[in-house]
Amino acid sequence: MIKNGMRPIHPGEILRVQTAFDLKLAEAEVGAQIMREVPQREPVAV
Repeated sequence: MIKNGMRPIHPGEILRVQTAFDLKLAEAEVGAQIMREVPQREPVAV
């Protein structure tokens, strides 16, 4: 009984999205940390 084109979401799918979100969050956190620690005159290597 799936309505409105909705499909069941697999736990693995949720986990993958959650992991991607966590990675982005961690990436932003580390990026902010580096920006604070590195003097502004130095170019930040990406």
